[in-house]
Amino acid sequence: MKFESLIKYVLPEIQGVPDPMIIEMLRESAIQFCEQTDIYTSEPENLYVVTGIRDYQIDTPSTTVQINHILNIWGANGNNNSEVQAKAPADVFKYTSADTGAPAYFTQIISDQIMIAPYPDKAYTLRTFTSFKPTNRATSVPDSFGKEHYETIIHGALFRLQQMADRTWTNPNAAAANLILYQKGVSAAAKRAKYGYAGASLTVQARDFF
Repeated sequence: MKFESLIKYVLPEIQGVPDPMIIEMLRESAIQFCEQTDIYTSEPENLYVVTGIRDYQIDTPSTTVQINHILNIWGANGNNNSEVQAKAPADVFKYTSADTGAPAYFTQIISDQIMIAPYPDKAYTLRTFTSFKPTNRATSVPDSFGKEHYETIIHGALFRLQQMADRTWTNPNAAAANLILYQKGVSAAAKRAKYGYAGASLTVQARDFF
């Protein structure tokens, strides 16, 4: 679903806004929505770690997708179903190369990089569960994602536009109303990301943001 295709839903509430600005606000809304909900995830991927190396980069499906959060890592202590525990950076940095063993802890250093501890004493295969968000170059979101959440993304874009100062389309009251609707959508999506439709965790097939 291209951001451009959503312009027609924005224009009835805002007149005089250039299309590129509307697209930019829709993209910003989609990025923040993904950041706040972790709703866009992929199937778990294998991460191959090697002896003595603690820093690893997590791949993304395309150049217009960026990693939001590393939600879970499994394979702690060589057990496929045991979680590698998330820790604060300081709790992982304290391990030195003299501290070796099976991966037990991790921290997300930057968006696409993690550090594990202790230093691996041999090769291990971990599994990572990751949430994504579009980059600031994306022009669309996956159709399945867009059809489910386009209304919330539109409310977020309208809020951004209507709260701008000294514009012909400035409308603080409407901005406040759209913010409330956006926040309701975020709350519902975050709950769905955590529990799914039937009380279980929700996982969807990863799709590129183009």
